[in-house]
Amino acid sequence: MYKPPTYGRPISRHTVAGSRPHLRADSWSGQQFDCIYIGISGLLETSRPKIAIVIRDAAYLVDYLEYEFGYHEVPVPGSAICDSVIVELERYSKTYLDKIAGVAFPKEIHDRIPNLCSRLWMELDCFPLALDQYQRVRQRSDHGNLATFRGWSEKSLDEQADSMARKCIRYPWLPISIVSWILMHLSLFGVDNIPHFDIGVGGSVEIDNAFHAHIASARDFENSVTPETWSLAQHYASDLKERGVKIAIFSATPQNTASANTKSALLRLSHCLGTSIRWYIPDPSPKVSRVVEKMQKMLEGISTPENHLTTDEELQLLNWVYENAQHHWLRSNGPLRQAQDGGADVVIVDDPILSVLALISKQHDPKRPVIFHSRINMRIDPAVSGGLAKTEVFDFIWRTLQHADILACQALSTLESRLIPGNKVGYMLATVDKFDGLNKDMNDFDLAFYGRQFNASCRETGTTIIDYPDDEYMLLQMPHRPSLKPTLSALEAYREFCTLMKTSSAPRLPKLLLYGHQVNDHANKEVYDAVATHITLHMNDLVGQISIKLVRPPDQIWNTLLSKATLVILLSDVESFEEGFLEAVQKGKPVITTQPLGPYRRLVENDPNIFTVEITDANSMAEDLFKIWTDSKLKPKLNISAPNKTWDEVTTVGNAVNWLFLASELSKGKNLEPNGEYIYQLAKKGKTEANQT
Repeated sequence: MYKPPTYGRPISRHTVAGSRPHLRADSWSGQQFDCIYIGISGLLETSRPKIAIVIRDAAYLVDYLEYEFGYHEVPVPGSAICDSVIVELERYSKTYLDKIAGVAFPKEIHDRIPNLCSRLWMELDCFPLALDQYQRVRQRSDHGNLATFRGWSEKSLDEQADSMARKCIRYPWLPISIVSWILMHLSLFGVDNIPHFDIGVGGSVEIDNAFHAHIASARDFENSVTPETWSLAQHYASDLKERGVKIAIFSATPQNTASANTKSALLRLSHCLGTSIRWYIPDPSPKVSRVVEKMQKMLEGISTPENHLTTDEELQLLNWVYENAQHHWLRSNGPLRQAQDGGADVVIVDDPILSVLALISKQHDPKRPVIFHSRINMRIDPAVSGGLAKTEVFDFIWRTLQHADILACQALSTLESRLIPGNKVGYMLATVDKFDGLNKDMNDFDLAFYGRQFNASCRETGTTIIDYPDDEYMLLQMPHRPSLKPTLSALEAYREFCTLMKTSSAPRLPKLLLYGHQVNDHANKEVYDAVATHITLHMNDLVGQISIKLVRPPDQIWNTLLSKATLVILLSDVESFEEGFLEAVQKGKPVITTQPLGPYRRLVENDPNIFTVEITDANSMAEDLFKIWTDSKLKPKLNISAPNKTWDEVTTVGNAVNWLFLASELSKGKNLEPNGEYIYQLAKKGKTEANQT
């Protein structure tokens, strides 16, 4: 249908995989791939459609491609143009072993080919930007040459594509203002080519660069669930849109947590559905950060007995939240203003650190519903630990949460009814998004890019690398809590497993990869140091078989490690246990777990891939590991990946059903009482009742 373009860039014999057969393109060994940035423009509404592609690195123009379709009496289908762009970019990337970090093109191309963005993200793992074009003339105060200010339509096709490539690297694609002038001098991509997170006015979290990046479409979300669940989401979304209901979510941090990933996916879907959900975070305070970290540890039950939440620390925390509310959220049209003055109709407090916002919201709009969402299993029980210092945190939370209308919990616990009456408590399941960098499927070329990044980081810190595909390995996430007993038990199981493997005919031992998330958390680093020291002192003979690493972003590195792991060991005290379990199950990985699965058991009721052992039973864990690696009947089944093996309630759409239902019911002034039921089930009942009336 079109003639493939020729490349003007020479091919280096020292970089292409074909010249060095021992370094396969999917291998995690070898040099890291260079990153390139793509700009695309096109003449699509003609009888001979034409596409122009400019390739740049961070500093220079690298190559230019142009091709056109033959004569057509009718417009070329957008799907055909989309296919050609995907094919050419993939071919170019693999020819030169370059990783495409980002692709930018005019919004008119996105309007003509709506699925181009999501296909670039899902198939080529590159950040897609659909940018508006602003027609303006040169002003006396502007700097730069005249060509810079020619109207978009006056530029030639190659100039347009080059403009897109440069805007992909840097920020000047917003309407001209003081803010955008500042952004013009900032790079879109930060360290390791991770797109910068945008925080807008009032602490508003701007997902996907204010939705200029469309990494998933409404059709993608619809295809990820059953028609029943999609109908549920549409039902409540339609009601909220018709009544113009505005929802505001407040949390302490916008990234690097399972909670942040879930909210990003929720807002992404909300944008597709046309509902109004905004997410706000407070300005960070270095002075208060220590108090926040201390309070989080106390809530999770991992603080030392001598830790007290002092009155002064309580006041610091309260002042910080009140100052942010006054400075950002109570101003004109701020989310905490009265709804009739432009404020939100429903407020969701998604972090115990900000629980006082429930009180502030009620002070300014007493009739506005407030939902408190708890993702952690609070381990403080005043009835058991009365008089201990850590109950001060419980009392602090209790005083502020009396003003919440609903407490939505992820973890089953007996403590919620002591914070809020039991009839106001409802439950939600953990959620994994099928389209974010943490969980999406990637091809071997992109997995190799992140695998090489990971190995380069391992070499920098002197830890064992994973020589995939020659190495098989198992994943063990390090705990967030300082108790090392479960981790040491897993290490002992691995030692016994290695002893058993010596009696088998297996050609080589699989490696053990212990990983944690490299966030600004002293507890993670303390656990890392303690585990690394134990391995050096007590398992020196296996140092070459054990890799221990705090993994930094992007999410695709964590995705890569899970995608190529043979099995996953999940300890009961790791942070975000539920999300980790669902991520492993979604990718069809066998899981050895030390925790009862509770409501998630029905997901894997007849799954031979799931093994549950006692947390201190190293022998049973070693036997399970040995069985997986040596059973000729079992292992082939385990190696068959079963992606998307989840049910609707734990998808982004299922999670959205929970929130859309709560917002719909509460914004109507209804007295909703979950009484300990799952919100998703209440949403299904609500739709059934609505259809009957």
